[in-house]
Amino acid sequence: MKKLHGLTCLLFAFLLAGVALPAAADDELATYTKATDGADTLMFGTKKKENYNVAIHLDGKGLEGTTIQKVRVPMRTISNIENLKVWLSKELNTTTEGGKKVNDPDISSQDVALDSEGWLDVTLTTPYTITADGVYVGYSFDISKVDDKNSLPVEVAGEVHSGGLYLFTSRTYRKWMDLSATYGTSTLQVMLSGVLPYSATLSTPASLPTEINRETPVTFTIANYGSSGVKDFDYTVTVTSATTNEVVASAEKHIDLGAAALASTLGLTTTVEGAVPALTVPGQYNVAFKLTKVNGEPNVNESATSTLALEVYKILPKHRAVLEEYTGTWCGYCPRGFVGLEVMNRLYPDDFIGISYHNGDAMTFMDVKEFPNTVGGFPAAYLDRTAATDAYYGASNSKFGIDKAWLQYCDLLAPANVDVTAALNSDNSKVSATANVVFPFAHEASNYKVEFVLLSDSLHGEGSGWNQSNYYAGNSKQEQPEFDVFTSGKSYVSGLRFNDVIIATTRLTGNDVALPATIEAEKTYTVNAEFNLSDVVNNQGVSLVQDIRNLRVVALLVDDNNKGAIANANKTKVAYNPTGIESHKQAATDATPVAVYDLSGRKLDSLHKGINLIKQADGRMVKVVKR
Repeated sequence: MKKLHGLTCLLFAFLLAGVALPAAADDELATYTKATDGADTLMFGTKKKENYNVAIHLDGKGLEGTTIQKVRVPMRTISNIENLKVWLSKELNTTTEGGKKVNDPDISSQDVALDSEGWLDVTLTTPYTITADGVYVGYSFDISKVDDKNSLPVEVAGEVHSGGLYLFTSRTYRKWMDLSATYGTSTLQVMLSGVLPYSATLSTPASLPTEINRETPVTFTIANYGSSGVKDFDYTVTVTSATTNEVVASAEKHIDLGAAALASTLGLTTTVEGAVPALTVPGQYNVAFKLTKVNGEPNVNESATSTLALEVYKILPKHRAVLEEYTGTWCGYCPRGFVGLEVMNRLYPDDFIGISYHNGDAMTFMDVKEFPNTVGGFPAAYLDRTAATDAYYGASNSKFGIDKAWLQYCDLLAPANVDVTAALNSDNSKVSATANVVFPFAHEASNYKVEFVLLSDSLHGEGSGWNQSNYYAGNSKQEQPEFDVFTSGKSYVSGLRFNDVIIATTRLTGNDVALPATIEAEKTYTVNAEFNLSDVVNNQGVSLVQDIRNLRVVALLVDDNNKGAIANANKTKVAYNPTGIESHKQAATDATPVAVYDLSGRKLDSLHKGINLIKQADGRMVKVVKR
């Protein structure tokens, strides 16, 4: 079971129901529900006069052969509600009647008398035996007039369960939609006969990567389909070669669920940590998990086996997903991208890679049409150039969530390891970068290339090009402390230091390095690039290299066979020679000057137009250009 986060929507309103979900009792029947016993419930609706159709899906994997006898419908109000029906269907269908789409169940439908509020027990006129395909169970009703009692007529539990909430309405959701991942789980209950005492299923991820000589943890889900619930269980794990089908490892495990034990209500689930034995040879394997016993008795469920594909690497590539955000100081909603990157750098300083593309301000050096992603408005953001997201909210509508979205992409298997180094030359005028790319497996007809990106942290300045427009002034709802400078600020915030700002890329200079089409396994592919810092300027010709100590390089492994997606990446600080002349353009006020010289070594009374050498109090020589 997964708790539901951020129950918000532009179309729907929600209200805490203030009641806990009860478990139904029947001496001869077993109860099936998607919602956890005792779960807190919510009421939601469209606040419109329309027809509602609500459904859940019962999976034949665990319930095949059992028979639906009754359906329990949660109707917390019957005010101005008409035409209540309970129905079963193999598919979620609609048809057109009188020019309007209506629900069209293909198994059965029967009218229900609306004679009381609360749980309505409906005995099916014709009981239905569930097949391997499963079945949708639902109810429908009309709101004839919206009032204070019926504007939010649908009860859900604030949990996420697969197949837990399907909705079709006549005016708002005009086709069947699976809303379980967004709005929770219907509290609808189904009463079944033919349920055996010891029955449960086990499900695993479809695939997993791992390394040799390492026991691989696996999170799988246990679902109860027996009248005795699940207090403990036994399972076997069998590993076979994907090429020879030879068994290479096996194990038996017993797990006591303890406080996580599943009650006798059918459909309840819990997650459990299992493991695949360590393997010594890289390659592809099939791993079968079989749930053999429930509460010490043989498991009677015929769907008690789940198989995952296991890819075993000599060294598992570490995937560092890349968040590219598109922003500008003129954009009032863009502070959330600024904050999002700051928070991510605090949470994941070693692995997070953020790249900030500026437009229409002092940090702009490329046009919008030169962005690697299509940007229709600001702010915008993408993960690995494939998934549009928000650089602060992620998939959430109301609070910080980019960490969850980023971590999901980091969990995806990367095709190769990427390492990168970078350093300034002897006079600190150029950055040289080197990336080493190693693929664990061979690839044919590949189309990979390496793009090098030069970033700067702590970019700052004065004037309109540096003042950040701010629509969050006075907004106290932002929970991250990095937001305080904006929520407590004014409509424009000055004095910011901008981090993760892209100031050059080999993609625009035509110096991306293509890797061979045929990739050899475990071979190191070394590619190089160079940035001349005198060329690193904004669209107005002003240098974007304010301090060489703040420069970083990111190496992006780009897959042109996947529409230019970033397959993996790594970052590094640019090494520099602190005793040499630092070739960067910064304001004289950024240092404590002891003396000023021209290029011939003559001491000057003040900065002159052109190149100046400033000796600082710490003995370093700084090169400053006065325009």
